[in-house]
Amino acid sequence: MTKTLTLAAIASLALVAACGEKKAEDAAAAPAAEATAAADQAAASAADAAQSAGDAAAASADAAGAAATGAADAAATAAGDAAATATDKAAGAMDAAGDAMKAKAEEMKK
Repeated sequence: MTKTLTLAAIASLALVAACGEKKAEDAAAAPAAEATAAADQAAASAADAAQSAGDAAAASADAAGAAATGAADAAATAAGDAAATATDKAAGAMDAAGDAMKAKAEEMKK
C-alpha cells in the first residue's frame, strides 16, 4: 500500500514538473513570437522603403531636373533611415526575447 502511494506521489510530482516545463516553454515562446513579428514588420518596412526609393528614382528620371533629383535623394535617404530604424527595432526585440528566454532557462535551473 505504501509503495503504491509512493509511486502515485512520484507520478504526481513528475506530472507537475512536466506542466511547469510546458508553462515555461510557453512563456519563453511568447517573446520569441514577438521578436519574429517585429522582424517580419522590419522586413516589410524595408521592402516598402525600397519601393519608395525606386518610385522616387523613377520620378526623378522622368522629371529630368535638379529639383526632382534632390527629391529622389531625400526620399531615398528617408527610406534608408526608415529601413535602418526598423531593423534596429527588430534587433532590439530579438535581443529582448533572447534575454527573456535566458532568464526563463536560469529560472528553470533553480
